[in-house]
Amino acid sequence: MADLQEQKIEGVGPYNAAAAVTKFRTPEEYRALSVAERNSIVSDNETRILHGAALNDSESEQINSLPVKLGGKDTTMGDVIAQGQKLSVDGKIELARSVMNENISYSNPQNDATTPRRPSAPIPCSPDYAQTIKETFSAGKGDCEDFAIAQAEMLVRMGVPPKDIQVMSGGVYSQNGKFEFEHSNLAVKTGENTWTMTDLVGDKLQKFPAEEYLQNGKGSQVFVPSVAVGADFSEISYNVPQPAGTPKERFAAQGQIVAPEPRILDNVMLSMSNQPAPDPDKLCSAPRQAAPAVEQPAPVAP
Repeated sequence: MADLQEQKIEGVGPYNAAAAVTKFRTPEEYRALSVAERNSIVSDNETRILHGAALNDSESEQINSLPVKLGGKDTTMGDVIAQGQKLSVDGKIELARSVMNENISYSNPQNDATTPRRPSAPIPCSPDYAQTIKETFSAGKGDCEDFAIAQAEMLVRMGVPPKDIQVMSGGVYSQNGKFEFEHSNLAVKTGENTWTMTDLVGDKLQKFPAEEYLQNGKGSQVFVPSVAVGADFSEISYNVPQPAGTPKERFAAQGQIVAPEPRILDNVMLSMSNQPAPDPDKLCSAPRQAAPAVEQPAPVAP
């Protein structure tokens, strides 16, 4: 395994990464990019906006009275958070994971297109929708990004520093580099140089040491991150050269890194390419369209 610790940038995540920088491009420069480059820019910007807004809105929600089950017994989110505040970081992660697995069912992101939007949600025309923690627990279901966002908010309220929590997004590939689907998961800093990831495997969250998981994958699949939004609302890009031997470098050499198709309408692609957080009220001029049927299913069990 490559020595990731020496090559990663300290403080921003479990993989070699840097603070996200959005370069302004003129329309001419944008159109001169390849389709893959344009797709990557727009998809990452859309992810930042949707996930950042869901994390921000979750922060202000009153959730202590939400009913939840823990160990088969009825309790409230407030009681769970109070219990988590007494635990180590690893204990907090395990508690949040247990609560998610017991209370939230996996919902295919294809269902996002018909999910009612909260009034503050950005990009209402996008078929993708990132729920707040209250929306996820009230509905009792969510897709991979909803699992990650809800866990992130629980962990913040349990006392994990927001800068140590990242909702990561990217693609899942086969071990030979074939792109399979888009995906999101959660990374949490658990020590000076260690991070833990929770990821949906089938319809349940599992925990993995972040560096080993990102280097080797699990079973037949590998997750390659593209962008992350921290619980402190920082934006982190994984679109940088990776240490030798990591999946991203191997797949790029094979020409296999694929940018997801943007989920928003064509008439807003250019504006989203030119700014990290455009005014959401100006993005949509038509109803949202159904998401592709193959988008972002849950990973198969290893």
